[in-house]
Amino acid sequence: MFLTKKKILTVSFLLWCMGVIAQAPLTLIPKPQSLVLSKDQFPIHQVKYIFYSVDSLKNEALLVQKILAAENITAKIVKGNKAIGNPFIKLEIGSPALGEQQKEAYRLKVEATKIVITAYTRTGIYYGAQTLKQLSGSRFVKAIDIQDAPAFAWRGYMVDVGRNYQSMAMLKQQIDVMAQYKLNVFHMHLTEDIAWRLAIKRYPELTNAQYMERNKGKYYSTAEIKELIRYCRERHIQFVPEIDMPGHSAAFKRAMKVDMQSDSGLAIVKNILKEFCETYDLPYIHIGADEVKITNKNFLPEILALLKSLNKKVVGWEPGGNFDESTIRQLWMDDAGLTSGKTKIQYIDSRHLYVNHMDPLESVVTIFNRQLADVDTGNETALGATLCVWPDRAVAHESDILRMNGVYPAMLAFAERSWLGKGYSGWVANMDLNGAQALTEFKDFERRLLVHQQQNFTGMPFPYQAQSTISWQLYGPYPNGGDLSKAFEPEKPIFKQEEASAKQTALGATIILRHWWAPKIKGVIQNPSPNTTWYAFRKIWAEKDTIKNFWIGFGNPSRSQATDTPPLNQWDTHQSAVWLNGELISPPVWLRAGQKGNLEIPYVDESYEYRPPVSLKLRKGWNIIRIKAPIGSFNGKNWNNPEKWMFTFVAVPDAVPKQSKYKLVWSDEFKGKGGFDSTKWQYSVRGKVAWNKYMTALPAYASLNKGNLLLRMDSAVIPNDPLPYHAGGVQSSGKFSITYGKIEVRAKFTQGKGSWPAIWMMPEPKTAHGNGWPAGGEIDIMEHVNNDSVIYQTIHNSVVTDASGGSKASNSTSYRQNNYNIYTIEWTPSSIKFFVNNVLTYTYLKAANGDLKQWPFDVPFYLILNQAGGAGWPGPINKAHLPFSMQVDYVRIYKLT
Repeated sequence: MFLTKKKILTVSFLLWCMGVIAQAPLTLIPKPQSLVLSKDQFPIHQVKYIFYSVDSLKNEALLVQKILAAENITAKIVKGNKAIGNPFIKLEIGSPALGEQQKEAYRLKVEATKIVITAYTRTGIYYGAQTLKQLSGSRFVKAIDIQDAPAFAWRGYMVDVGRNYQSMAMLKQQIDVMAQYKLNVFHMHLTEDIAWRLAIKRYPELTNAQYMERNKGKYYSTAEIKELIRYCRERHIQFVPEIDMPGHSAAFKRAMKVDMQSDSGLAIVKNILKEFCETYDLPYIHIGADEVKITNKNFLPEILALLKSLNKKVVGWEPGGNFDESTIRQLWMDDAGLTSGKTKIQYIDSRHLYVNHMDPLESVVTIFNRQLADVDTGNETALGATLCVWPDRAVAHESDILRMNGVYPAMLAFAERSWLGKGYSGWVANMDLNGAQALTEFKDFERRLLVHQQQNFTGMPFPYQAQSTISWQLYGPYPNGGDLSKAFEPEKPIFKQEEASAKQTALGATIILRHWWAPKIKGVIQNPSPNTTWYAFRKIWAEKDTIKNFWIGFGNPSRSQATDTPPLNQWDTHQSAVWLNGELISPPVWLRAGQKGNLEIPYVDESYEYRPPVSLKLRKGWNIIRIKAPIGSFNGKNWNNPEKWMFTFVAVPDAVPKQSKYKLVWSDEFKGKGGFDSTKWQYSVRGKVAWNKYMTALPAYASLNKGNLLLRMDSAVIPNDPLPYHAGGVQSSGKFSITYGKIEVRAKFTQGKGSWPAIWMMPEPKTAHGNGWPAGGEIDIMEHVNNDSVIYQTIHNSVVTDASGGSKASNSTSYRQNNYNIYTIEWTPSSIKFFVNNVLTYTYLKAANGDLKQWPFDVPFYLILNQAGGAGWPGPINKAHLPFSMQVDYVRIYKLT
């Protein structure tokens, strides 16, 4: 037989692929307990069958089928022990060898002709499938024998929805990530002082909007909680609800008019728990019980007795209330004598596992290095640990919880440590404080983490950059006598770094000189002193003159505190400074410079990971970064303003232009003078509804001005006009409309009582679904009213009716007031994503069973730009605030390619 040239090329390509796979290092997270590689390769692209040994494994077989389908591999699932038709994948119940007595243990063996996943339970098979998913992604899989089992039985993740409500879609996204990385407990903190978010049929007043102080009217129905339980169970995750009692219960008191610890309050709580336990099939319930003065010594004993009678395992915070020995303690401050092994009380470790207090680059380092529960592996009392997110401070958008707290990078570090076990005793904030072996281990983890960031978190908040090779030379201490502005030798032009003797080196992008919780958590300076100044230097190489973006910051603010915004023209309150090649780098222009902290005012730009990066000009060759980090007293101003002596400096990759997947199909840059382009726009005419009540076709209210479309609203100037105001607006109806794409508008507007500027879209009447509004749908890219500090982004349809008779799913988010902002949507057949200044702020998803009532967004929509006001939502106009205006710099519309 003769090989054709085409066949020779095909064989050569396959051999090349096999060689590449063989040489590529593994990137599994969490790292397995044991793995042995061999030289063979398994041709996963040729798999035709997935065999499963017993009926109970069908769902896991379907999961493997789905994993293959994502790689464009079609395979049938077949029940049976006898596998045929090489190559194949087989799932079977049996001994996984390692960790035989653990229900989560599995063995994944990849050979040249087959892949076999073996476990005692479905859960073990599920985890083996998740590991297989990470190994796949190309035509061949390395031959490997993995024997794996978790070090800890309890590997949890907690969300606080009492303070900040999270949508079902975002909760499910987090659960999906948990499942992918083998976390197995989803702890949901449902009730708080701010709001009670758990529907109780007997007491509907608990979820009445009037008793909520934030995200009013937002709670979880019985159907939604059942859906979350099902969703978790399907992914082998235990759902653990927390109903906090008797503390953190101000919302309960507002609704029920009694204190929880009163006799009547206790009776109500018992009724709530009975209903809850009758409604939901769950083995665990968390009752909180921390941060409260116990005035009724019988409260917790009676609650515990009730829950025991209902066959529930109870979890509570420690330090907390007067629990009995059967209560599982969740540690949040100290060990309470439980980690010594001298008691039989079971415990879960959450000490220094609150990511809301961590810098996102610090969190990965400190969590990866942790020895959880003070043991290398779990036991009968040390069950494991839970990673917690407590965003006490209000957020402008729910996705800020993930972005501002660095949730996903921290979650992956926690997944690795809670599965693998071991780690290092004590708590550190920097990567090079546990010795050379610890640093080697971290570098290997970071290598894998960065691969997962690229492969699995595209379009999701993942604030992390490579930092394990960044080295700083530290010089100090220089006593400053409390004068933080005082300059020392390293600031002088004659200072020669190469001739000076650095006191020490430090590794990382975020360097914590002294941790604000010292001495419990170590910073890089061994014996720090107050009233001193330190300097840090590092070099950055550039192949040519270029511009690069950097994260630069000092004092990452906790998301649980009402921390003040730094003063104008300062990086922080320490007079910290940073230079590039001797040139001082200006601090950000804070949106709310010097503002006193307020838990109800969301952060907008206070930390580097959620504000635009700093663009710096690097010269060819070596570039010198110099940091000045002074400190006065170690005692913070108050609880909300601790002294955070730290800095961050790291390059961030150039962002891939979002419109790379789009083609520009329509735009208006509004150049020239006079009237707008009538081939693209027409006036929004006067009507009878609130937004167009004062619209006019007078050119003075919609005209071109200095490269902008100027839309105005002012007192009427036409004699005998029955209306007191005129307003300008334009729309593209009949000129241009689009189905799916990217719509981008750069605009700024004034504020004032009665003002209502808007950028929005409506369906073309001839193709709209339903019978008028809201059935046909509406997409509000941006609306603003009065003097609000936020803009609003809204979807209207026929699903949820609001008080005004419409239907909407809405979001509010901060923006740069009195400045241009870029307002964008990305509209696809499955979602509408909203952005402000290229930051994702809101996502509206098409439901899995979405009909035209929920998703009328599959027809052409046109664009409307208007400066309205004086009716409806904003209310009456304060004439002293006139005129109102919106200036539109450009409109650019892209079609999906």
